[in-house]
Amino acid sequence: MKNQKPGVLIIGLIVLIAVAVAIAWAVTSMIGGDEEEARPATDSHTHIDPISDDPYVAATSTVSAILSYSPAEQDTPFDQYAAVRDRLTGQMAQLADNPPTGDDAARQTPAGWDAWAESGDRVRAIVERSPSTEPIEDDATEAVVTMDVREMVFHSDGETTPLRSPYVVSATVVVEDDIWKLQSYEITGFN
Repeated sequence: MKNQKPGVLIIGLIVLIAVAVAIAWAVTSMIGGDEEEARPATDSHTHIDPISDDPYVAATSTVSAILSYSPAEQDTPFDQYAAVRDRLTGQMAQLADNPPTGDDAARQTPAGWDAWAESGDRVRAIVERSPSTEPIEDDATEAVVTMDVREMVFHSDGETTPLRSPYVVSATVVVEDDIWKLQSYEITGFN
């Protein structure tokens, strides 16, 4: 051993210390040490309901719901109003609570209702916010949303046919009980 150079021993000792430090760092990293682990961000503590919170979504989804029906499963198209009663207010809520009967109901029922019921067809309204809709202020409690509507008959054989020409609807939504509700709507034009 007298022939070994002191430099080789020093380099060996430095390498040994470096390896020991690296192993200690790796073990500490795996165990986690005293640092609190970072948790992923989440919104699980927050209730998010776009139908309730967004006037555009509230208007388009509710109008779509009341203009879509399954005649084989419903007595009248007014059953749809009752199905979304919690999203209605004003005259729409009154219609849900007191739907037309007798001759009034017959006059307002689409002409193809009985044939659709017999064949198991469904009518679906495809409702989209119109580009002409005015922006709604963040603190608004009432808004008018303009929508483009296409009603389609989905036949039991898989075919689809338009119910009528596409049209434009103007819907008024208001905040009631901290959610946006449909108060009224009217057809304002045809595309």
